[in-house]
Amino acid sequence: MPRLLRHRSNLASTHTDLGRAADALPLVERALQITEAALGPDHPNVATALGNLASIYKELGRAADALPLDQWAVQITEAVLGPDHPDMAIRLGNLAVTYRKLGRAADALPLFERAQHIARTARNPVEKNV
Repeated sequence: MPRLLRHRSNLASTHTDLGRAADALPLVERALQITEAALGPDHPNVATALGNLASIYKELGRAADALPLDQWAVQITEAVLGPDHPDMAIRLGNLAVTYRKLGRAADALPLFERAQHIARTARNPVEKNV
């Protein structure tokens, strides 16, 4: 990740930690634009940037705006890294949280279960029973 983009991400995270998600929003939106322009729309880092923006939207009470971003992040990650890649657990978990925030627990449950399965199988064999 280029240094400026990393600084922008850290600044956005700090704003969010301070309860100022609205201040983080333009930083995260710009980071997504830069990442997509530099790496193309189907790069795993774009999926991460989409997830970051979706998280800010959820923090702002805008779960409906987060939903297509989380869905897009899942699609990119699955297409590029595969359905069992550890990053899929993160993307699926994020999407499940969005569904829960939208009152769609029935849609969230299978995503949480799939994320847990991926995370469990991706770990060290000694830890798989946790």
